[in-house]
Formats: sequence, structure tokens, C-alpha cells
Amino acid sequence: MRCVVCYDRADDARHESVFVANREDQDATPMQQRMERLVYPNLDCVHIVELCAVCDGKTVLGAAETVLDPEFYVR
Repeated sequence: MRCVVCYDRADDARHESVFVANREDQDATPMQQRMERLVYPNLDCVHIVELCAVCDGKTVLGAAETVLDPEFYVR
């Protein structure tokens, strides 16, 4: 499954980011738990949006590589 992860950290010294994650269902909970440790729930915002096959094919512009290693998203 591919999903788009967007986060906005309130402190300007911290950063905003958007990335596409390739993950299996078993990786979803560990990835979310890692995100929960990195953000301040009262200040920051994280969106994790699963992409269906139709949406996934319509959302890419450019040729940047998507990281396939699940450890990249889960650790």
C-alpha cells in the first residue's frame, strides 16, 4: 500500500514535509507510533492518507525515487 504522509511542525526550527511511503499493513501501526513520538499533539499536525491504485497513478509528477525500505518509515 502506498500512502502520503504530510506533517507540519509548529516550531519553525523544525520542518514541514510530505512524502510517499510504501508500506505493508503490518507496518502501519509502528509507523504511526514513531510519528506520535516525534510530534507534539497540541502543536503539530500529521496526515497519513492511503492511496488507492487509481489515485496513486494520478498523483505523481516527476521521477524522484520512492524509498521502498519499510525500515525507513517504521524505525
